[in-house]
Order: sequence, then C-alpha cells, then structure tokens
Amino acid sequence: MTRAHHPLNVLIVEDEALLAMDIEAMVEDCGHHVVAEAMSLAEVERLATLDPPDLAFVDMQLADGSNGLDV
Repeated sequence: MTRAHHPLNVLIVEDEALLAMDIEAMVEDCGHHVVAEAMSLAEVERLATLDPPDLAFVDMQLADGSNGLDV
C-alpha cells in the first residue's frame, strides 16, 4: 500500500556550507522543499516573517557564538 504524503517545508540551520548543501540535497531528493537556510540565531530571527517550517534541521554549535538550543 502506497501512502500519499505532501512535501514538508524544511528549514536548515547550519554554519558549515558544505554540510548545509548536503542536507539540502538529501531533503530535496526525498521530495521535500527547503524554504530557507541560516547560519546563526541572528539569521533565523530575520526569517521570522516566513511561514513556520514543518521541520528544522539545526546544528548545535552555530556561528556568532549562538547554539541550536537558542534557535
């Protein structure tokens, strides 16, 4: 039995560009949409006007001294 699913809107919070690109490729290969990427808490805060994502992949140690728990 095949179950239809709608694509998830995904936020990626990662300060290492190559890792963020790998995660983005995996998310899109699974049929989902990356709605935004951020490298720090400050960048995530600037995204507040966007619709909230369905899922977020968040690194624990981020740029600018912030961390994933702050996000």
